[in-house]
Amino acid sequence: MSRPYFADGPALIQAARNATYVIQPPGYWLYAHLGGLFAVPTFGFSLINALASAAGCVIFYLVCLRLTGGLGARLATAAYAAIYFAWFAGCVQSSYAGELLLGPLLLLLMLRYVGSKSISALCGIALSYAAAAGIRPSDGVFLAPAFVYFVVKLVRERAHRIIVLCLAAAACLLWLIPQQIALAASSQNAGAQLWSVAAPEAPILHGFTKLAISNLARVLVPLAIAFWSLLPGIVLSREKQAIRTLLWIWIAPGLAFFALIYISDATYLCFLVPAILLLALTRQLRALSSAGLIVCFVWNLLFFCFARPARDTHNPAVAIYSVSGARYCAWALKHQWYRTLRTYTDVPVIGSEDRLH
Repeated sequence: MSRPYFADGPALIQAARNATYVIQPPGYWLYAHLGGLFAVPTFGFSLINALASAAGCVIFYLVCLRLTGGLGARLATAAYAAIYFAWFAGCVQSSYAGELLLGPLLLLLMLRYVGSKSISALCGIALSYAAAAGIRPSDGVFLAPAFVYFVVKLVRERAHRIIVLCLAAAACLLWLIPQQIALAASSQNAGAQLWSVAAPEAPILHGFTKLAISNLARVLVPLAIAFWSLLPGIVLSREKQAIRTLLWIWIAPGLAFFALIYISDATYLCFLVPAILLLALTRQLRALSSAGLIVCFVWNLLFFCFARPARDTHNPAVAIYSVSGARYCAWALKHQWYRTLRTYTDVPVIGSEDRLH
């Protein structure tokens, strides 16, 4: 585990100590409150993230077993455990590690319900979605289309649809109401502050400026580094299953927002990791799938353990590698290394990122 230094970690620790439980919008009340249950919030957040990321691997393995054989499940789980920016997320005190547990848990319960029509699985789906949205409120938005698709397409009984929707809404209110009260007490306008961060980076508003292109690079470079070996299997697969459609819907909204509006850190992409790896588990191309997963595991393992940022440079490509790749590896954790593109090179490709950190 790292000492606190990355992203919102120090602010969350302070909020837990002060019992305010919110930082900048959207607040993160539920996650901050979990850390506040510990006498030492720094230890609490570290323990929560270590256990969440490790337990997420176990849950992900159970998901894989429902979709493929034992070998494919083991290979996919090994890759899941090694994805470099997800591994990093489990080692810092920010809220990203919760995605590594709650995402697979939500998928597992969905698959269980499809097979059994169990009310307990249905209730678990509602509570898992609400918990994921509470830990990372952006996940509640990005995963809402997949949640709705599941309810409309895979939940056949009307009574079951009412149960899962009402329970999810009620559970979300349990963290949303105190979060909004805490934000109001701190005099923070969530909508205005979030838009002030996102708007300068949005290519759909300002065209493909250098700022917009750098934002797109912060999305594509981590995905390419982590998942390049899986691309052939994903692209060539022609399997048509409801679960694969669900996975694409799981990915699309958040990825579109990050690419077109704003992303700061690769750890934002943690919620996509289980869906991408599950898409690579194709029965049609079993050998290609297995080879891609083996390479994915070995490559990410080596990259996380040995990648180091380059020295200061005026080469934008080298700087992008450092801040979108090596910044999320073991060396950076040990040395608490955090740099933005603007502090790395004099090429003016970053705007509000420096304001955030």
